[in-house]
Amino acid sequence: MRVFKLILLSVVLVIGGLFVYLEVIYPATWHSHTRSESIRILQAAHTTAELTNAVGYLGWFVQLTNQEWIAIRYRDTHSGFVGSSSVARDSGGEWFESDRHFCGRFQYWPHLKAEAQAEEEQRKLTPDWFTNRVPLADQDGGHFPSYRELMAIESATDLEHARRALEKIGFREFKP
Repeated sequence: MRVFKLILLSVVLVIGGLFVYLEVIYPATWHSHTRSESIRILQAAHTTAELTNAVGYLGWFVQLTNQEWIAIRYRDTHSGFVGSSSVARDSGGEWFESDRHFCGRFQYWPHLKAEAQAEEEQRKLTPDWFTNRVPLADQDGGHFPSYRELMAIESATDLEHARRALEKIGFREFKP
């Protein structure tokens, strides 16, 4: 009987410990761990190919028209809690961060551009179909950056304009 109680107590402690880790410790440390990892990965990247890989599948490497760039590494989680961490490094050596939840918006950006362009072309061919619809390019992004806000970053003529556009979507400068 005593062995059974010890085993039962051990199981309860393990399950309780796992619960505390998943519900308290992991969420409390996720952001700082993810932010540190993003800084380390972006610092190690130097070439365009390395930076493109460093941003990962949820991030965005933006090559400006004057060959300057911004590399945004974005990570989020929906595992028991919603957490977001964005770290951006630019070709001028500045760093930016945001905890805004972009929820894959950077990954979706090429598709959004293509949809907006296709819609614009379709509007020219069949304007009557769109009489009561706001164009994708003019829609408010809601919780996410709008088409116009992301286009402002991508089409910036220089790094200073791109930085200001980043700040408008919730990034702030920091020193790593």
